[in-house]
Amino acid sequence: MSETASQPNAPKKRDADLPPGTKKYVAIPTDIYNDDQINKTRTWLEGLMKDKSKMFQVIDFPWETPADVPEDELLKLAQEGKLDEEFDNYRRVIRWSHLVLDSSGYEEVSKKQEWIKAIYEEEDMLGRHVSHLNGKTSRILIIEFRKDFVYEKRAGKGVAVYVIDSGVAVDAKNTYNGDRIFPGFGDEFPKDPFNPLTTQAFDMEGLDKRLDHSPDSHGTGVASKIVTPFGTAKEVTIVPVVINIDETDDTAVAFRRVFGDIARRRANIRRATGELEPQLKAVVVLPSGLTKTDENFGYTREEAENSERGKDLIQAMAGIFLYCVPIVCSAGNFALVNPRRAIIDVMPQVLESNYIPLINVGATTLEGKAADFSQAPAVAGIIPVHMNYEPWDESKRGVDRVKEIKKWLKTPESSWERMKNSNPAKPDMQVNMIWNGADQRAHESVHGTSAEPPPPEKEGSTLVVALEQIEAPRSIKLKGGNICDGPPDHYNRYFFYRLEGDETGGMLAAEGTTTRATFDNPTWPTGEWNLKLNNRDLVAEDYTYKNDGQSAGALWKGDRKIDCQGDLAKPG
Repeated sequence: MSETASQPNAPKKRDADLPPGTKKYVAIPTDIYNDDQINKTRTWLEGLMKDKSKMFQVIDFPWETPADVPEDELLKLAQEGKLDEEFDNYRRVIRWSHLVLDSSGYEEVSKKQEWIKAIYEEEDMLGRHVSHLNGKTSRILIIEFRKDFVYEKRAGKGVAVYVIDSGVAVDAKNTYNGDRIFPGFGDEFPKDPFNPLTTQAFDMEGLDKRLDHSPDSHGTGVASKIVTPFGTAKEVTIVPVVINIDETDDTAVAFRRVFGDIARRRANIRRATGELEPQLKAVVVLPSGLTKTDENFGYTREEAENSERGKDLIQAMAGIFLYCVPIVCSAGNFALVNPRRAIIDVMPQVLESNYIPLINVGATTLEGKAADFSQAPAVAGIIPVHMNYEPWDESKRGVDRVKEIKKWLKTPESSWERMKNSNPAKPDMQVNMIWNGADQRAHESVHGTSAEPPPPEKEGSTLVVALEQIEAPRSIKLKGGNICDGPPDHYNRYFFYRLEGDETGGMLAAEGTTTRATFDNPTWPTGEWNLKLNNRDLVAEDYTYKNDGQSAGALWKGDRKIDCQGDLAKPG
């Protein structure tokens, strides 16, 4: 398998070359529907600026709630076949940012209340990606398992997942068989001018919206955890929302683009079905966060709520929740390098509250220790899987529906205790793992009835030493814009003490390899490991697994040796 890389000419921050300490401002117009006044205001502001090339005119949909959307007008355009062509005409100038003004210029703008509703100083922030793999890279993983992660092949069908990132390489292909990694973007599908979606700040860079513009193919890695043959929800429709991550206003703009696209899709559903209140099934995933320029410190919730950018984010997200659409965010990795940042302290994640029910996702090891990556993309894929079955309260609407989804994710119907917590610092913490390997019957069986997944059939207590092989394609440039070239990196990972019929287990050893020869001819792990295995009465007993690397090894219980059998040349 293979995967595309970022473009070398990634989007850049507009004010990156300004001297440190330069004050910049944001101005909000009084009447966004008065085009003549908007044009005069822009010209006037340019005349006051020290460097007018930095000024950025933000154009976006003015709607804050579904009630603001002119749904009948959109339906009429959809019926006439003009919706896609004319939809962006509803966007308006909503603010000007990066206004470089001296004190006299600021005073003059502040007094122009007939044109300017508000002006405030722009806060410098940094956009930061969050790692989504257990390692230093964020590449797409191609894993050779006999079975899929999700058995129900239609998982997520009819659900749109919006990925807000620096792009997704939607035309990436498998160099071994030529298949597309991401479905729905080939020439055999009708072209959707709104997929991928883009922000104005990205469009101004003149870059290709069908590529990934992050240095480590971040957006492509995120999307691959959701869809593709190896994602948690194979049949979802991925909608990349391509932003300029260095333009920190762009996160709120991206949320508004999503809100507008939901309104557009609802109009098309109304045209096709005649439903007055169509419910578009969708999820938004944000795998990045905004932090302070001094990355030793983050935001408290109070700081974020009282900041202008925090207020803007709250307003932009609130409309999405009212459409019953959850937003899944990566929790952040900053505690890895700074223990003072052990709690969520980036925007918009820190804004999570009862009325802003963000689903913030980190990750944990089986032992309950924090992992150095996030599983937000996987959870963003889990929700569409269950949207086919609606196990939460279907009577709820708007933000209450989102709260129900969030609450349900933490119940035994979505996850269950895979292993007893062994973290002495948090003795009361329960380590639950998301249940994503179920078929349709299993999903239906937990529709408000069962607190746990169906129990496995009793088949004795056979120890399984399994070899998991992973190929990680390198981040390299596309060839011809569509197909990656070059060999991938290879990794071998060994896992042990998974009992047949019991998913509980742990990692035995990990060995990285870089050549096809060592990948095709793996060796047995070398070492000695203590472990606990349940006997037939489900009572845990102590064992030791030993291997010299020359055979399948042996399991020891005291002085009793139990030889293991296996063949690395045969899968399974």
